[in-house]
Amino acid sequence: EMLLEMEGLAIAGARLTLYIKSGVVNDRDTNFRFVAQDGLSTFYWRDASFGYALSADLPREALLAVCNEVYAQLYPGSPVRAW
Repeated sequence: EMLLEMEGLAIAGARLTLYIKSGVVNDRDTNFRFVAQDGLSTFYWRDASFGYALSADLPREALLAVCNEVYAQLYPGSPVRAW
């Protein structure tokens, strides 16, 4: 269970979905991309042997802040990513 406390962001009541898949081949460093379609924003990234997709009906900047928090909780002590 992950608890996301996002001070200063208007995400209260927003539904967020995080998909995680193991066994992903990652032949490069962390790959990261953003897609927006039909009002839904999604960030995709790969790290280690996992693939992630975080989706929500949020603006890119708000979802990016959530991605950074998710990453920090998944990989404690890792440097902040410059997506």
